[in-house]
Amino acid sequence: MNRLARALAVLVAGGVCALAPGPIHAAGCAAESVGVDTSQATTAGDLVLGKAWGQSFVASDTLILSVTVWRIPSEHNDPSSMKFWITEVDSGGRPHTYLVVHEGPILSVTSPDSTRPTKIQFVFDPPIALPRPSQYCFWVQEICTGYVDLLIDPSDDYPGGHLWQTYRSDFDGCILRDYPRSLPTYDLAFTIAFCQSSTPTRRTSWGELKLRYR
Repeated sequence: MNRLARALAVLVAGGVCALAPGPIHAAGCAAESVGVDTSQATTAGDLVLGKAWGQSFVASDTLILSVTVWRIPSEHNDPSSMKFWITEVDSGGRPHTYLVVHEGPILSVTSPDSTRPTKIQFVFDPPIALPRPSQYCFWVQEICTGYVDLLIDPSDDYPGGHLWQTYRSDFDGCILRDYPRSLPTYDLAFTIAFCQSSTPTRRTSWGELKLRYR
């Protein structure tokens, strides 16, 4: 059984980091979430000059309500913007940023709280519709206007994927660069809230879908 099949089995069976009730709801939709808690994030990683952190993940449901990551407390009042992406991965589990499933939005989030991590939540209404149940990668990109440090779990606690990082792109128009660096023993601290029921889905800003079942 390969890594993707094992991860799907773990998530469906209710193992480590498995689906659990989530706080976000849409019309006709029961939300459940998967991810890595901030208590497991004992380090952080910086983004600057168009770099992006990516987290590969298994989607057993195809509608995504929200994706949440966390920024370090000391950056609570910094307004640097972050752009969200979802891309497909190949049969070996490597994400390719030209296989765009969803692009945007761009968020700038500040907080008055300097003692706890700042919650960065990308909310989608209607939900993002993935092409199929499979493995994907979401990205949070710094768009060449500042700097961002996101919380990272160094213990590989999420079975459905791991951490990736793109290289700088400030000389190339601040694009999401391909051929990212793999960090197989790390994960982002993150939460993905899935919708378990059929709802109207977003039909724009997907980019070109290449519907190859893996």
